[in-house]
Amino acid sequence: DNQVKIRGYRIELGEIESLLRDEDSVAEVAVLLREDVPGDQRLIAYIRANEAGQLPIEELKSALARQLPSFMVPAHFVQLQSLPLTPNGKVDRNALPRPDYKPKGANAGKAPNQDRQSAAAHTPASEIESLVLSVWKRALGVGEIAADENFFDIGGHSLLVIQVLKDLREQTGQRIQMTDLFRYTTVTALANFLGADSTLVETKRSTRAAARKARRNKRS
Repeated sequence: DNQVKIRGYRIELGEIESLLRDEDSVAEVAVLLREDVPGDQRLIAYIRANEAGQLPIEELKSALARQLPSFMVPAHFVQLQSLPLTPNGKVDRNALPRPDYKPKGANAGKAPNQDRQSAAAHTPASEIESLVLSVWKRALGVGEIAADENFFDIGGHSLLVIQVLKDLREQTGQRIQMTDLFRYTTVTALANFLGADSTLVETKRSTRAAARKARRNKRS
């Protein structure tokens, strides 16, 4: 069964595979949902290239992003000389290797989110955006997050979503749903969804006023 559930959405892996097969650089492909760390589900694309050399991974990601929602774009692409097969000649999905999740180059040997060089410093445009940015940084353990970086591409997973959800609910007083965090996966998108700066300020004021009133009633 190639139907899986990720981030609350049920998807067909075959749909992703079909789109990748349409790319000239791809000869064979298998897409797998892996959970090598509990709570951290990731789509992995295993590909045999049509020609020798490195796959144009960024081009493949861009092609998929134009046709699929973000949660259906694989987080990692693994290039193989050949895909493992069963005795029946089908792809042996159980034999597909675990990806190398370690950072390359200057970040080799460091934690996935440590000293990330790709993120440009982002200046929040509103108080709610500043709050979202602060909550994400604390949950992900990073110094900077770009406005358009996807939460799940920079180390986010379902366990961290629970932490972020709890923090945002406590700090805004809003009844944010878990599906909202899966749908709005960048700082800017989530901040825009949660509302304008004035909405957050008013929510905070109302929450503080209610707390003061409760304390006065308790003393009396």
